[in-house]
Amino acid sequence: MGPHIRRSKKNDRQVIVKLLRSTPEFKKKEVKVAIELLDAFYEKGLSSGYHIFVAVIDSEVAGMICFGQTPLTKSTWDIY
Repeated sequence: MGPHIRRSKKNDRQVIVKLLRSTPEFKKKEVKVAIELLDAFYEKGLSSGYHIFVAVIDSEVAGMICFGQTPLTKSTWDIY
């Protein structure tokens, strides 16, 4: 069975941070920004301007996606 996709919850933070830090393709600065976006989302929800979803496999968070509208644009979105 494939992954279950759901909106991220604050208790996912530790696992997501571990995933980010253990992915060699992400530079330290990129991990820092991703954590800032996570914290903004957990504090402000959708009013943060971001949407964060996780993929769950066998009850474990296996991945995440973060997306939001690019500031000062009408129809451009960023995916992290």
